[in-house]
Amino acid sequence: MIKRNLVYILFIVAGIFIASCEEEAEKPKVTTVTVSPTEATILREATQQFTATVIDQFEEKMIDVVVSWSSSDETVATVDANGLATGVKNGETTITATADGISASGTLTVSRPSSEWYESFNTDGAPNADQIFTSDFNWAWWGWGSANVTNGALELVAADDPFGEFTCWVQTDQSLNSATGVTPEDVTMYLKVKFTSPNPDLTGPGDAIHVCVATDENFLANLNVYTAVASPAGIVGSFHFGTGAYGGPATGPGAEYDKWFWMKITVAGNDVSIWTYADGEQATGDADWTYGTDLVDDPLKAMIIAFTGDDPDAKLHIDDIYYNIEPGSE
Repeated sequence: MIKRNLVYILFIVAGIFIASCEEEAEKPKVTTVTVSPTEATILREATQQFTATVIDQFEEKMIDVVVSWSSSDETVATVDANGLATGVKNGETTITATADGISASGTLTVSRPSSEWYESFNTDGAPNADQIFTSDFNWAWWGWGSANVTNGALELVAADDPFGEFTCWVQTDQSLNSATGVTPEDVTMYLKVKFTSPNPDLTGPGDAIHVCVATDENFLANLNVYTAVASPAGIVGSFHFGTGAYGGPATGPGAEYDKWFWMKITVAGNDVSIWTYADGEQATGDADWTYGTDLVDDPLKAMIIAFTGDDPDAKLHIDDIYYNIEPGSE
């Protein structure tokens, strides 16, 4: 009897031991994944480190588990195998960490530096009592002629101005918009433009767009401002308001009445280059016109556009402006 009880006890002890060993042998498995940070914002081409914390069923942190990373939109940002995300273009994407089928995510917003911006003129409006109109950004109208955003484009009509000319002027700068940084000595800009008139003037320069590329801080008094010029007479060149002198003019393709065309303007220090080309084409080869802006030492940080001519029925339409970004990358 004693032997039988002893055997029975041994069996019980052995069962407890085996059960204990089985419990101790249970392998950790992933139950929870968290990602940090849950929200982050970076500039284009900057990086953001994401980290994943993996917890098992025992509420212990798992160190050696394999974590995979992915971005929901790799055109906005990519992420490498270590969770380091790199901004590609303006937008928002979700950065996800996955371990053994369990996932968690963080949101990454990629923004542009203030010196890179895009104006679509998609919000219709007219200047208010302070002569400010707003589309994507705030713009100041100088008060003569007319400036209205209509049908997805800025429309300028010229009139007599205080300088004895027939013009209309608008401008933007960081005093109007903190997000529109202007870098007058280092910039590439693209403008999509169209001229319309019941009385087309092909004698040149006639109706013309002037994009100010070097503006003296006292230019209202000394008229020391250089512009990049294009007209539907096919003229591409430069102009200095103080001297009234045109540079060139060269003949450039693309600019015609009633057709959209593009101006590409690059400024590097005092060196300016201009291309014009038809909508749907690209700026290729040498610039249509190049020149220097040596009379302006410290250009005003403002983007100023003027429409000049002598026809009160002519209109300048500006559909898009890309400032330090390529068309289509907005």
